[in-house]
Amino acid sequence: MDSAIVQLALPRLAPRGSPPTITANRDKLLGIGIGPNELGSAYDVLRAMYLEHSMSQSEIARIIGVQRQTVSSWLRRLEIPVRTQGDSVSLALTKYHARVFDGNLTSRAYLLGLRAGDIHAQVHGRRIRASVGTTHPAMAELFHLVFSGFTEVRRYPKYNDTSGFHWCIFCDLDPTFDFLLRKPTEISDWVLRDEEFFYSFLAGYFDAEGCISFDVRSTNHSVSLILKSCDYGILKDAYVCLANDQYAPTMILDRKAGEQNLNSDFWALRIGCRANVLRLLDKMPLRHPEKVAKSDLAKSIASHFWGEGWQDVGPLRASIAADVRRFKREAQDTLAATRGRCDA
Repeated sequence: MDSAIVQLALPRLAPRGSPPTITANRDKLLGIGIGPNELGSAYDVLRAMYLEHSMSQSEIARIIGVQRQTVSSWLRRLEIPVRTQGDSVSLALTKYHARVFDGNLTSRAYLLGLRAGDIHAQVHGRRIRASVGTTHPAMAELFHLVFSGFTEVRRYPKYNDTSGFHWCIFCDLDPTFDFLLRKPTEISDWVLRDEEFFYSFLAGYFDAEGCISFDVRSTNHSVSLILKSCDYGILKDAYVCLANDQYAPTMILDRKAGEQNLNSDFWALRIGCRANVLRLLDKMPLRHPEKVAKSDLAKSIASHFWGEGWQDVGPLRASIAADVRRFKREAQDTLAATRGRCDA
């Protein structure tokens, strides 16, 4: 067979005979952004073209060299959600109504902090598509909590060499969310000038990048707040504001560019004093369920004058780790079930 041609098996409709296949040009698929790891599965290829790259059925048909009706049949056979006619004609008329952003600056500040961290955003037709890839069910819950009031939140399983099996969570927002398109590299002046806006931004960024760390190895147990990232501008702005508010933060270069495949210097901002940790946890309106649980535990330990409650740190960590394993296994099983229909 020509090495430039790939054949992708489809699920059988009859128990006998060879399974139907999709025959496509490998170079064309790679040229539109289909990853090499996706070329072995009809489900992965069509999902990437139709959902991730937002191609129409007609566009897919032209690339593969078949009729549009054939592509529609493939999508249904693989149980890939098919857009309605309204979706195809105008994303403004999708079956999932998207509410406009209400302009609340506190909410906007939190969303910008979240965007500066894990959330991605891009123009998608007439909508703004926000998405995140995660192995943590708590991040999926946070994404749903933040965006489900504005539009429908959906997900699909993925695999890559970096994250392994995980979920891609996404939604299509009204164009009034276009402020999410540019990833912040520093904290905006209007946020820095207002205390409420600043701590809302910091909460969003901490929900994405932060860690509440418990050290229970030594006899002098401690808790600290840590932010680590390559976002020097954001961490520097946060450091200055927190220092001005007497939180006694420290900021160091954790790793240099080039180490461990880093493209940029990796910085760490830390607050270690127990009193300052509690004060900042009270100030930041955290929403990430894992971090809310850790924050509650830290406050509970503090209410016992830091003498009781440390024994609950281990079980909380174990619970979070178990949730991650379950979430990844669900992604793996869902992906395997879909691919299994192609091989059956």
